[in-house]
Amino acid sequence: MQVSRLCRVALVTSALAISVQSAGDEPTRAEQPGAEQPGAEQPDTGGTADITERVEHHHADSSGVKIHYVTLGEGPLVVMVHGFPDFWYTWRHQMDALSDRYRVAALDLRGYNQSDKPPGVEQYDMKLLAGDVVAVVRAEKREKAIVVGHDWGGAIAWNVAMYEPDVCEQNYPGEPYREPETPFPQVLAPVLMFHGLGDSALLPGALDGTWRWIDNELTLVTVPKAGHWVQQDAAELVSKTMRSWLADREAVADREAVAGERR
Repeated sequence: MQVSRLCRVALVTSALAISVQSAGDEPTRAEQPGAEQPGAEQPDTGGTADITERVEHHHADSSGVKIHYVTLGEGPLVVMVHGFPDFWYTWRHQMDALSDRYRVAALDLRGYNQSDKPPGVEQYDMKLLAGDVVAVVRAEKREKAIVVGHDWGGAIAWNVAMYEPDVCEQNYPGEPYREPETPFPQVLAPVLMFHGLGDSALLPGALDGTWRWIDNELTLVTVPKAGHWVQQDAAELVSKTMRSWLADREAVADREAVAGERR
């Protein structure tokens, strides 16, 4: 099956990101420090020190659970999903780098920072976490988005791409969250992954065979001196690579669209 320009996947593995983009949307960027505990937003001392003053704060309703997120920039929508124990601020560098071409929305997962913290383990089921990402896309009045995730947020991004056909424009068999015959359905969109080789939580060996879950192109970027928070440890490399990769995907989609019109 050919993936349309409405569906895009970018994965960051030490930071893990999946992106799904719609035609007519535009990009943004953001980042957050990995060592910080969720709850207290602290300004960076670098070039993104003013990020907390530049973003706009919003809330999305995810079946009664309030999901806090911030936005920066205008254009195709990029939704960024943090991991443990972060909050939206982990993406400050990427938000800053992408916001001239995209609208970047970085959310606080349920249970973190300014989002609701519903009681009960069942309230943190993966299908609900993926639904929170979809809620942010809908709150932005978009049909599609580029989804980027790190750590636990990466797992959520994978699930959005696998099980949310409305957002991903992908025709996976069965209803969302229905147990598949195989362990997981394949991702039909292109994927970009970053992995810090110094990551002590997600080991490089876990990358083996990742391509078996993707029925499209996979771009893997390994960063020797980066650790688990690769989006911070190698912020410039990650941001520039994301911009270049997204631009290449746009160019390919445009060429395919023109070729289709000529047939």
